[in-house]
Amino acid sequence: MPSNRLVAYRRLFILGLMFIQLPGCAQGSRTEESPLRPILSHLTSDAPENERVQFSSRLRSEIENVRPDMVSDAEIIEISNLLDDRNAEIKENAASTLAVLGTRARRAAPVLEKAFKREMEAEAIHRT
Repeated sequence: MPSNRLVAYRRLFILGLMFIQLPGCAQGSRTEESPLRPILSHLTSDAPENERVQFSSRLRSEIENVRPDMVSDAEIIEISNLLDDRNAEIKENAASTLAVLGTRARRAAPVLEKAFKREMEAEAIHRT
């Protein structure tokens, strides 16, 4: 039986895929600096694991205060790259961040699908 954390993680991926593929979100033009930049810089650095987890949690909460058009394509790619992180909590926070971005994060859908399949395969191996 999968753990509660794995079930929650799976739901985040599915939710992310559903929101990303919904039509109708205007992208707008990006003119101001995104407040996510310093957080993403720290997440992609060689900072200690516990700091990176804290910053991934901060990323997830900060994204709710940012207009989707304020997030650049490069930042979306950086967030989606966090789905390959070795830390499960950072992966979860990245998935939920992409879900909040909705269709603005559409380009991350293939990465989300790949990460979801990887998790499903890992669970299948774990069960055997």
